Amino acid sequence: MGIDSWKVLTTGDGINTIYSGAFEASYHSTHGALEESEAIFINLGFNTLKEKELSLIRIFEMGFGTGLNAILTFREADKYKIPVQYTGIEAFPLPLR
Repeated sequence: MGIDSWKVLTTGDGINTIYSGAFEASYHSTHGALEESEAIFINLGFNTLKEKELSLIRIFEMGFGTGLNAILTFREADKYKIPVQYTGIEAFPLPLR
């Protein structure tokens, strides 16, 4: 696999992630991308803020990656009708293909 190559991998929980040849790493745990994001980003992050009963939750994600955390955040925000201001930046965006 070349340094600028990308490969789609299916993780242990059946969700796809990306493997980057440039960084020689996958974007999410190969054991479970969805489980990882739900445990860390949603349960430890979003839910902690949700419990504070804020009128608006602001999230800054450095390293937007595949967008999985943003999708899960949207799902949770919609479920609980919580306004979210989400900003994600990515230095190395995935190619559109």
